[in-house]
Amino acid sequence: MRSRLIFSALPSLTSTDKSVCATLALVLFFIVGCHHETSHATVSKKATSEPEFESLPSRNAYAGSASCKECHEKDYERWSQDWHARALASANPKSVAGDFGSRHFRGESSEAWMSRKGETFVMRTRNREGQLADYPVSWVIGGKRMQDSITVMPDGRWQVLPVYFHVTGGGAWVDYNEAKQGHVTHDHPFFWTNFRRTVNKECLECHATGIDVRYDRAAHTWSTELTDAGVACEACHGPGARHAETKEKRDIVRPDHIDKELAISICARCHGPRDPLFPLLDAKDQFRPGERYDDRYQALVITDGTERSGEYFADGRPSSSTFETQALRQSRCYRIGGVTCLTCHTAPHAEAHGDDELKPGARDASCRTCHDGIEALGTAHTHHKNAACLDCHMPKVLSGVLDKFADHSFDVPNIRNTIAHGVPNACGVCHRDKSAGALAASLDSWWPNAAARNERRNHLADAVDERTAAARLTAPAAVTPDASKEPT
Repeated sequence: MRSRLIFSALPSLTSTDKSVCATLALVLFFIVGCHHETSHATVSKKATSEPEFESLPSRNAYAGSASCKECHEKDYERWSQDWHARALASANPKSVAGDFGSRHFRGESSEAWMSRKGETFVMRTRNREGQLADYPVSWVIGGKRMQDSITVMPDGRWQVLPVYFHVTGGGAWVDYNEAKQGHVTHDHPFFWTNFRRTVNKECLECHATGIDVRYDRAAHTWSTELTDAGVACEACHGPGARHAETKEKRDIVRPDHIDKELAISICARCHGPRDPLFPLLDAKDQFRPGERYDDRYQALVITDGTERSGEYFADGRPSSSTFETQALRQSRCYRIGGVTCLTCHTAPHAEAHGDDELKPGARDASCRTCHDGIEALGTAHTHHKNAACLDCHMPKVLSGVLDKFADHSFDVPNIRNTIAHGVPNACGVCHRDKSAGALAASLDSWWPNAAARNERRNHLADAVDERTAAARLTAPAAVTPDASKEPT
C-alpha cells in the first residue's frame, strides 16, 4: 500500500527509478514497522509495569502482626509476652486480672458489683440517671499495675467502667478516676458514661494499632475497627503492608536507625500526654512512626495560657508518670547527650530485658556511656554504699496508677524547692526521718556545684508557684533568655 502511494505521487519516474523506489519503500516500511513494534513493546511493558507498581499497598496500609510473624517469628513470640501486646485485650479468663467473684466496691463517687455470668464478666453500677444496670465487660486495658474494664454501649461507644482493679495494690478494687479527679458526679466530664471516658476517643490511639473510628451522624452510632488490639509491631515500625510485600528496609521504620527527634516521637505518642492537632475521625492525619511529634500533637506543658497544669511541679518537672517524654526533653541527657528511650529501654520484642523493659544492667550501664569517669569515683561521688545513678537522678517521686514512678528529667536533687515550694526530692525518698534542712546541709557539703545546677529550677519554681509568682517578677526574666534549656 505504501509503495503504491509513492508511485502515484511520482508519475514521471522511469521503470528503473520506480524499481529503486519500490525497494526503498519496502526498506522504509520495514524500519517503520520495526519502530512501531518496538514502540508498542515499550508501551506494553510500561502498561504492565505501572499496574504492578500501583498494586503495591499504600505506605499507610496496615498488615497486622500476624503478617510480621511470617518473617520475624522469634520477635513476634517475644513481643506477644510483653505488656505492650496486652495494652488492650478482649475480656476472657486469660486476660482479666480482676476478681469478679461476687465482689463489691463503694466509694464517694461510685459503687459497683463485680460478678460472672457464665463466660461473661459483668460490672453492675449506676448510669447518669442513677439507675442500676449490668454492663458486660468486653475489653480490658492493661493489667500490669492497673486494669480498666470496658463495656460497649448500644450506640457503639466504648466506655471505661468506673471501678478499676489495682493489681499492684494487693488486688483491690479502686476508683482511680476519683483519686485523680476528686469527687465525680453524673454531670462531671469524667463520670464514666460521659465523653471524657469514651475509649474510642481517649484511649485507643495508645492502646491499639491501626485504629479506624467512625461516627454516623445520621444514626448517632460509632464504629471501631482495629488492626491489632494492643501496641503491636506497626505502632512502632509504621504501617507495614507494603514492607510485607516488598521485604525492603526502606518500606519500614526502624526506631534505632533514625534521628533522635523522630525516635523519641514514636514513644512520645503514648508516653507524653498531648492534644492532637487533627480530629479523631481524620484517619489520614493520624501520627505514623517516622513523623515529627510536633507535626501531629501539641504536648501538654506546665502552663496553658495563664493556667497552671496540675500534672507539673512548680519547678517545671512533670509530677505524673505518664509525662516521660516531657521530662526527658528537659534533661541534659537528651539535649546534649542525644539520649532517647531506647538508650535505656529495650524494644518490646527484645531477646532479654528487665522490669519496665530496661536493658540488662541499664541501672548503671547506660549512664556510663557519658559519665564513666563519675561512675568510677564510686562512693566518693555518691557518698552512699550500693547506690545506683537512678536512685539519686531518677527518684520515684511521680504519681501514676496509685503507684510511684521514676522521674525522667535526670536532674540533681534540689532541697531548696522542697522547702520553698513542696517539690519532692530524691534524698527524701530514702531519708524520710530527716528534715529538709538537714538534707540540704548534706547536699551543700557533698556537692557544692549542685547549687549552680539548681539555680534555673529555683527561678522556675519562684515564677510558677502561685504563692510566690507575684512577688518574684524577676524570676521569669532570669529563665527565658537561656536558649540552652528546653523551651517549654
